[in-house]
Amino acid sequence: MTAILPLIMGALAVGVISIFKLQTGVATRLGDTSDSQMVSAVFANDVSGAQYVTTSPSSTPQCGAGIGTQLLGLEANFDSATGKFGVTTSYVRVAVTTGSTTTYNLERLVCTGEGVTTPTAVSTLAYDFAPTEVPSISCTTTSAGCPGDATTKWMSTLDVGSVNYNVTQPNTGYTYNLAASPVNSVSSTSAGAPVTLSANSTCNAALPNTGSLSTTLCFVNFAPIYNNPVEWAEATSTVVGSCLPMSVTVGSSNTLYFCLHISGAPVTVSPLPTYSQAFLGNSFCLNNLPNGTTIPQPYNSSMCLPFYTGINGYVAFYQAAKSTTNYTTTISFTQINLVNANGQSATGWHVVSADAESTDAASSTQSESITWTSDANLTPVCDGEFWDSCSSTTTNSSGQIVYGMDSYGNVDYWGNACLDDQKVVGLLQPSPQQIECISGISSGGTNEQVTGGAKNGTAIVEAVAPTQLTIQMVSPYGGLEGASFGLSVSGVNS
Repeated sequence: MTAILPLIMGALAVGVISIFKLQTGVATRLGDTSDSQMVSAVFANDVSGAQYVTTSPSSTPQCGAGIGTQLLGLEANFDSATGKFGVTTSYVRVAVTTGSTTTYNLERLVCTGEGVTTPTAVSTLAYDFAPTEVPSISCTTTSAGCPGDATTKWMSTLDVGSVNYNVTQPNTGYTYNLAASPVNSVSSTSAGAPVTLSANSTCNAALPNTGSLSTTLCFVNFAPIYNNPVEWAEATSTVVGSCLPMSVTVGSSNTLYFCLHISGAPVTVSPLPTYSQAFLGNSFCLNNLPNGTTIPQPYNSSMCLPFYTGINGYVAFYQAAKSTTNYTTTISFTQINLVNANGQSATGWHVVSADAESTDAASSTQSESITWTSDANLTPVCDGEFWDSCSSTTTNSSGQIVYGMDSYGNVDYWGNACLDDQKVVGLLQPSPQQIECISGISSGGTNEQVTGGAKNGTAIVEAVAPTQLTIQMVSPYGGLEGASFGLSVSGVNS
């Protein structure tokens, strides 16, 4: 019996050890499962409500800056009245060292109030996960900024289809996937229609036969958002990367989507013409043409020709007040997309923008200007008047394309739309995706054009189906600038 007892005790010991090992493995797997369930629930809720996202390891703002390494940042609860977000959430990787062993925890930090860096809540979501894995972003559009922008800065979730995070817990090899979609995102099934729109408007056409594009051109009416303090505050917010999502009815079957942001010198909205001497939306009387201009039949000097007249609504952004210092306004349209009646991206459409005031010379040192920049190639649109010389181009000393030539050999871009200064400035194209309308510097020369008098042309540019367009207006010496934005597409009058 004495000889047998050790054998029995040994067998029992092996069984007990095996049970302990089994229990430990079960406990570990249960812990892994608990981690995944907790993370999944919280992650889905945070991403769903996010309006801005970043995967940068450091950002401004950042909740709990200096605590671990940020893997994912989310901003939510935008307040249009203050122009700030109410909640900033950071998912961070935190190293935990015990003796010679280092593991990593996943922590969630929540800050209440934009710019607040001290977390109001800290929770550990997982106690063991691989340090090399990071969240990824999938996009619903072909925007050049998605997902690349998120790796270095805050990016709107309008372009974000989902945020994904493949998690591995090294000690057990347990893996799970986190995936969630922002409610604010562009729907991949609606071809560009934001799920939650902030503003709606219409694109309004001119009277027939009042311009070369009068049967296809319309300009967006911005009166609805200007008259809505909440929407206007969102469009003019100082939050980096913010913009106002808009939908615009175009004719009877198309819808234009874009996100609008306005910064710099304030603007109002205005009907056309913005002032009595502007060309766009006005009628130009031929007796205001320069002396010596040949007027062909059937025209005569007593006639006045309408130019995109009869457009309803407030279709121009117009600088609000004159200033003797630099007065610069930047208007950005991003995530531009035209969707047809079938919910698919339309084809054969152009974004069009025009100088809705005038770009004049009235100073010996400074000049007004409008600069258009797009992610697609820009081209000027000829006004179509008989005095235009739209087909003529030359190259200045800087290698920039200059459109048109006047009788003095100076630039003549669509009448006196962009006043010239000896071919140094004018309607220029520094690159295929940028066009500048720059006034001259008034030196009193006999060939110099100066402010005043009815304008006999205006600068209009277009781009084929761009996703973004920026308009920068500068009036540094006490003048004003204005610009309109719209489309050239068949069916705008239907």
